[in-house]
Amino acid sequence: MLQDIHQALRSLAKHPSTAVLTVIVFAFAIGANTTVFSVFNGFFLRPLPFPDDDRLVTVGVSLPKLGAAGGVGNSIPGYLDWRGKASAIETAAIYAPVSRTLRSEELPEQLDVTRASPSLLTVLGGSAGARPRVHGR
Repeated sequence: MLQDIHQALRSLAKHPSTAVLTVIVFAFAIGANTTVFSVFNGFFLRPLPFPDDDRLVTVGVSLPKLGAAGGVGNSIPGYLDWRGKASAIETAAIYAPVSRTLRSEELPEQLDVTRASPSLLTVLGGSAGARPRVHGR
């Protein structure tokens, strides 16, 4: 094995352009690997920033006959119905992402916001007096 390494180094010394290209390829490969791992770690491996995050679940409705097999969320009457009947659920909340337009003296700005029941803060381990966090400001 030592002979193989010695021969590879002699070959790279004879052809410096190949050596430079090899270093560049390895640098890109290591950079790509680091990037993919960082994204995967951020989305899938790191725990959620909530207490008892292993007890949080999302419940949705699937309507395959209507072409909505991926889930369509919940209606408020449906949420109230199963919240009252499900004894295994300690606390429940309902939320829906929506878009709103912020109008001011300058140009209007499109905002992504979430409408939620007041119990969402309790479900996520917050307190009722907590202030909402605004992203990007």
